[in-house]
Amino acid sequence: MTGTTSNPPTHTFRDIDRALDLAKGRAFRAFKVIRQSLREGSDFVLLHHRDDAALIRELRRQGRIYAASVNAVLLSDDARRRVVEQLRRDG
Repeated sequence: MTGTTSNPPTHTFRDIDRALDLAKGRAFRAFKVIRQSLREGSDFVLLHHRDDAALIRELRRQGRIYAASVNAVLLSDDARRRVVEQLRRDG
């Protein structure tokens, strides 16, 4: 997994959408708004289909990413909190 940290990010956009009963893609759009304030490798990890295929398959099997996702992003607890805050600001 690219950018592994000692406290690895574990939340997915689908996890957030599901937990907050939001439409598909809302957490991702909120992430894009705050992306520049986050640090890759600690706040989030990008899983690439070529490098992280096994983990992406497992996340898909668990229903934690959307079926059509090619790559995936895992968020830290803090990044998840910030995405949720952005969602609340967006209304």
